[in-house]
Amino acid sequence: EKVWQISAGTAKNKRMHRVPLNDLSLKIIQESRPETYIRPENDVFVFGATKALSERALSKAILRKRVEIGVENFTPHDLRRTAATMITAVGLPSLYASLLLNHAQQGITNRVYVHYSYDFEKKKAADIWGEALFYIVSAVCDNEVPDVGKIKNRLVSLGLLREGM
Repeated sequence: EKVWQISAGTAKNKRMHRVPLNDLSLKIIQESRPETYIRPENDVFVFGATKALSERALSKAILRKRVEIGVENFTPHDLRRTAATMITAVGLPSLYASLLLNHAQQGITNRVYVHYSYDFEKKKAADIWGEALFYIVSAVCDNEVPDVGKIKNRLVSLGLLREGM
């Protein structure tokens, strides 16, 4: 289904969350697996682990590898902030970023009456973020990193955004 489903018990806001996986995230997962990896039929984990990673596992790994990867003052939360910023900077409504981050929607209507999963909107945001991120990290050197205008133009040319968004 190309979706990462986070159970209500695991999610910070205690609401089940479906995260669509864009092509870039699927490529990273595939390239990270050993060539000999065969996923068991009923395995719920990506790499055949026997239990879920702790909430701090990514933060701890980044702290251990920070010098090696050449990044200072970086936390996993920075990725959330950067993704939300880019999703809105290219013209999508902030609702799309909010949905992708699993932020609870305010108001009685959203909390009680709306039972729509917003999978379409989350997929659109994930696809746009994936393509924007790929374009950014594909830059050969610092002065070739595209600005928001170039990223928007690329997204329009790929049919992911409409002109003028």
